[in-house]
Amino acid sequence: AAVITAGILLQSRELTRYSAMFMTEPLATLMLTLLAWTWVRNAREGWTTKRAITSGIAMGGLLAARTIFILTTPVLLLLPGRDLSFRSKFAWKTKAICLAVAIIVISPWWVRNIVVLDAFMPLGTQGGINLPMGFGPRALRHQGIWASNPGDGWPEIAAQNLDIVTSEVMLAKYRQKLTLNWMVKNPGPVLHLMWLHVSQELKPGRDFYSRWLLPAAAVAVLVLWRVAGVSVIVLMVCGNILSVAMTYSAGGRFMVPVQPLLVALVAAMIVYVPRQALALMRGNSTARPRASAWWSRNHR
Repeated sequence: AAVITAGILLQSRELTRYSAMFMTEPLATLMLTLLAWTWVRNAREGWTTKRAITSGIAMGGLLAARTIFILTTPVLLLLPGRDLSFRSKFAWKTKAICLAVAIIVISPWWVRNIVVLDAFMPLGTQGGINLPMGFGPRALRHQGIWASNPGDGWPEIAAQNLDIVTSEVMLAKYRQKLTLNWMVKNPGPVLHLMWLHVSQELKPGRDFYSRWLLPAAAVAVLVLWRVAGVSVIVLMVCGNILSVAMTYSAGGRFMVPVQPLLVALVAAMIVYVPRQALALMRGNSTARPRASAWWSRNHR
C-alpha cells in the first residue's frame, strides 16, 4: 500500500510542482502527513503520554508551516482512541498534553509576532489583511477565489509614510473591522461565500488526477470505514475543508497538503479489496481462521 501510495502521488502535478517552490505547501504536506500517521497510530493502539508528545511536536510544526491549520485543531477532540496512560475510556488528558506541546512548540513564534508588531497579533498580520478576499463585496465579485487587493484602506495608510510594520498592523486592523462589520450585516452572502470557497477549492481540474482522486477517496472511505484510523483521516480532511470555508479559495492550492492522505486511502483500498476477495473465494476451513485473525489484528 505504501509503494502504491508513492507511485500515485508522483503523478500529482500540483504536488510535484509545489515541491520545487519556496512556498508553504511542501513543509505543510510533510508535517500534515506525519501528524496523520501519529494520530492513526494513536487511534489503533491507544493514546499514551509519549505518543501525545510526539503528536504535539508534529502539530506544532504544522502550525509553524501554515497557520491556517489552527482552524482544524478542534478536530483533535473528536479523534478516537483510548487513553492508556491514565487508564480512561476517552483520551482527554493525553489529547490535552498533545495540544499543550503544540502550543509550546509554536509559542516562540507567536511571542515574536506580538513583540515585533507591538500588538496582540500572535498569528501575524496576513489573516486580517486577506480577510476581505474571503468575505465582502470583493470576494463576491471574484466568486470566493483570492485576488490581489490594492484597495480597502491601503492607499490612505500608505500616504502617511509610516514604516512597513506599523502600516501592516494598521491595515490588518482596518480590514478586519471592515470585514467583520460586513459579515454581521450580511449573513446570507457569508454562507454563500463559504459554499463558494469549498466548491471552488474542490472543483476538478483539467488533469485526470484531480478529477478522480476525491471521488475514489470517498469510495475508499465507504469500503474501509470499519478499519481503525480511517475516521482520523476523514476528520483531518474535513477539518481542512472547513478551514477553506472560513477563509477563501486558492483554486485548489489548499487541498495539496491533504493529497497524501486521500491517496493513502485509495492505495489501502486497492490492497484491501483483493485480499478480502481471495479470502472469500477460498471458502475453506483453513482459510477462514487466517482471514479472521487478519481482520481482528488490523481492526482493533
